[in-house]
Amino acid sequence: MRLALVGMLATSGVLLAIPSFAQEEEPKLNQPTRPGIARSAEIQRAGVLQIELGLEGRLHSPEIHSAEETPLSLRYALLQSVALDVNFEPVVSQVDQQPRNRHTAFGDTVIGGQWVAREQSASAPAVALAYYVKLPTASNSEDIGTGRIDHRLAFLGSKKIGDADVDVTVAYLNVGDRDAGRSSGALAAVSVEQEFKNKIGYLAEWSHQTEDAELPRGGYALGAITYRLSEAARLDAAARFGLTKAAPNISVTAGLSVSAPLHVRP
Repeated sequence: MRLALVGMLATSGVLLAIPSFAQEEEPKLNQPTRPGIARSAEIQRAGVLQIELGLEGRLHSPEIHSAEETPLSLRYALLQSVALDVNFEPVVSQVDQQPRNRHTAFGDTVIGGQWVAREQSASAPAVALAYYVKLPTASNSEDIGTGRIDHRLAFLGSKKIGDADVDVTVAYLNVGDRDAGRSSGALAAVSVEQEFKNKIGYLAEWSHQTEDAELPRGGYALGAITYRLSEAARLDAAARFGLTKAAPNISVTAGLSVSAPLHVRP
C-alpha cells in the first residue's frame, strides 16, 4: 500500500515538473468531468451551472454479470476557485452472476466540492483539492451499493502541454462494507485530452483504485471521442477496458455536458 501511494505521488510530481510555454487562458464556460476518472484541477467560470447526463453499461465482473447506470451530475461554480458537486444515479440496474437475478433501483448520491488552490500559468500547473462523501441513498441497498457512507479526499493537477491537456488525480479512499467494517485505499488516474479545430477531440486515460469508488476496484484503460457542440456543450462516447481480474471486462458510456450561467456577472 505504501509503495502504491509513493508511486501515485511521484506521478503527480512529474506533472508538476513538466515545463510549458502555454499562455494563460480565461476559464472555460464548460469544463466536463466525464467520461474519465481523472478530473481537471480547473473549473468552469464562476456563476455557471454545469449539468452532465450519461448512460453506462458494464459487462462481466466477478460479482456482477452486467450493469446499466444513468449518472447525473450537477456542478456549480460558486466562485472562480470553488465548485460544489452533487452526483446521483436515477436508475441503476444490474444482473448478478449466479443466480441471474436483476435488481433495479435509485442509486447512491455523492456530494462534495473542489477548491482550486492555484490556477494554471505558463510555467506552473493548476492545483486543486477536492472532497466527496457518498451517501447510501440506494432504494435497494441490500443488492445495490453497500448501504454505508464513503469518503474521498483528492489531489488534482492539470497542465496544458502543447495542444493537449494532461490531468492527474491522486485520492485517498475510506469506504464502508456490508459487514459494518471500513477499509482505506487509494485511487490514481492520468488522462490526456485534446480538442481539434473541427470540434472533434479525444481522451485517453489510465486509472487504478484499490477499493470500490466511482468504479469497482481494479485497473482500467479508457479511450473516448468527444464532439464540441458549442462553447457550452459537449458530447462524448467512450469504452473502458478492465486491466485486472476484479475489474469489469468492458464498459461503454456516452453522455452530454452542458453549462448555463445562473446570473449575469458585472
